[in-house]
Amino acid sequence: MGVTYILEGSFTKHEDDVKLIVQLIITKSGEEEHVWANEYNKKWDEIFSLQSEVAQTIAKELNAAITPDEKSLINKVPTPDLTAYDLTLQAQKFYYDYFLSADRSKAELEKVKQLSKTALELDPGFAQAYYWLGNSSLSDQYVYGFPLPFFLDTALYFFNKALKLDPTLAEAYAERGRYYLEKAQTKKAVDDLNKSISLSPNNSLAYYLLGASYSIDRDFVNALINYRKADELTKSDATQLSILDMIFWTYASAGDFQKQELYRQKLEQFDPQRALSRKCSMLEAEGKYEELLTEAEKYIIQYPEIADGYDVKARALLGIGSIKESEDCIRLRLKYSGPELNNAHRVGIVLWMNGKTDEAYKWLREYEKLGFMVGTHESIKADPLFNNLRNDDEFKEIIKRANEKADEIRARINELEEQGVL
Repeated sequence: MGVTYILEGSFTKHEDDVKLIVQLIITKSGEEEHVWANEYNKKWDEIFSLQSEVAQTIAKELNAAITPDEKSLINKVPTPDLTAYDLTLQAQKFYYDYFLSADRSKAELEKVKQLSKTALELDPGFAQAYYWLGNSSLSDQYVYGFPLPFFLDTALYFFNKALKLDPTLAEAYAERGRYYLEKAQTKKAVDDLNKSISLSPNNSLAYYLLGASYSIDRDFVNALINYRKADELTKSDATQLSILDMIFWTYASAGDFQKQELYRQKLEQFDPQRALSRKCSMLEAEGKYEELLTEAEKYIIQYPEIADGYDVKARALLGIGSIKESEDCIRLRLKYSGPELNNAHRVGIVLWMNGKTDEAYKWLREYEKLGFMVGTHESIKADPLFNNLRNDDEFKEIIKRANEKADEIRARINELEEQGVL
């Protein structure tokens, strides 16, 4: 796990009596050595003071200096109502059941909301209950990948309420930062995420979101620094998958196919389907449409009910000039993805090229509202949608400047890697 110390313990509760057995272990060259152990017998209503006592004892054993701010956080009692506290722990469980599930069932989010609201009935000033309401609203905003403003605004209300009640709630700053990212307010996002990290320096989510903030502003060097930090801190396979994916796309933005492939291979250990999708993205960015078509066929055979495979095949067919066949794949893509989807402009373009102008306008107008969600300068160098601009002097100049910028970014990344910063 890459740690120096391990804290191990067991907890039992019988009626109002609780027993906590804790031991601190140091790891040395693969061996374990016990540093300290203790047993605590307390009443259930002393649970928060017990947490504080254990934390301060361990810090003392580690010879760690505790600042006044850190001591205040250790001694913080989130709520005097233990039933409300227990309800938020249940809400947390249901939230992660939702987050880690393949189908992302909204039933888990509904349970998060119900439990949090019940907790607030018991303690109207419980900041963490408002935090979980905000988290469930922020996660409930998606329909086929697109944010719905109503849920975003609701999430902001709950995060603001939580932070007004408890200005030291690090996780609420992190998630409010995620809200600001959704609204493309990167300055506010960076401020909140830095605040979250100052309160909780080992918060991998905050570093991950900070990397995303820099990515949006196309500061790929700082994006990579924060993604790498997030990767170093996370111990969750699900979280690491997202982090590795963003590192993959950061190298894509810098035009470094070699390192991009390295991270695609790492993704393969966690999610073969996503790794195959990323392989297709690399082939498309390089304009290798015949190879892309071969991989798309494999994709569809392996995952016949996932829209992405048909989307990839449609783009491959567009790349080799098979316009009618591309539309057929687009229709299958819509069958499996639903009516709202990313890259809707490609649906419009393919329909336009097949003479379905009215239907094409529908998709193009829809995408006009949403804007481009992803894309790198590498894509426009080979994307057939830009073929009519290939000989345009202004377009050539855009490509030239983009290449020069990417060269600078790669050089800086390589320099930081040699220095051990990355």
